[in-house]
Amino acid sequence: MNAAVSYSPKWEDEINWLNGKCYSKEPEGEKKLFVYLWSISCGYCKEIIPDILQLHEENESFFQLLSIHVPMSDSDLDRERVQEVVEELGIDGPVLLDNEHRWISLFESEVLPSFYVYDAQGKLVSSKVGVGNVTTYLSSLIRV
Repeated sequence: MNAAVSYSPKWEDEINWLNGKCYSKEPEGEKKLFVYLWSISCGYCKEIIPDILQLHEENESFFQLLSIHVPMSDSDLDRERVQEVVEELGIDGPVLLDNEHRWISLFESEVLPSFYVYDAQGKLVSSKVGVGNVTTYLSSLIRV
């Protein structure tokens, strides 16, 4: 899958979820899907997550969130540790554990954090990779 074109992932086929939730790709009206890839080993990833969650809380009617945790080291594979960090950060939505790097490969991303916004039809409308100007990018999402 090339993230620059569109997506048709089988999220519902995944079994490695935290928060007891599984993201369903059933469309919720015209809501966009905001996918962010991060890791507990990425300090900046953890720093920006509260901003992502606040943006979502303030604009829930515009988009859904999907968090994908991508391990950067063997210690990042510890499910209990990831769950602790998820709870510390206040992530209560679905978190897909990408322990085999399947999804980061499908997104053709090699950098964390990575962000992708899809419209209700599954077409990529915005993406951002890396740390530069993330706050500006997040605030611009509502206009996308």
